[in-house]
Amino acid sequence: MARNIEIKARVDNLDALAARVATLTTEGPELIAQELEVVLRDGEPALLGVQEAETLMARLGIEPSQLVETAYVDLLADNAAAGVRG
Repeated sequence: MARNIEIKARVDNLDALAARVATLTTEGPELIAQELEVVLRDGEPALLGVQEAETLMARLGIEPSQLVETAYVDLLADNAAAGVRG
């Protein structure tokens, strides 16, 4: 069964991030409002996924200080309670 390493971060400039993403892929970028994930194959160690996630973060210009520790579902609940949509 595949496993994943999630990257959740606050992004100040979506246009700048989209430009960086465009250098890493042949398609897109495609906005996914939730999170970025590194999916591991069966038997791959979690450390490999963490290293890949850190590499992606560096290439996308995402600093560790931008990471969001809260679960996505909790962020949605907080936004709903505050009257924020999206």
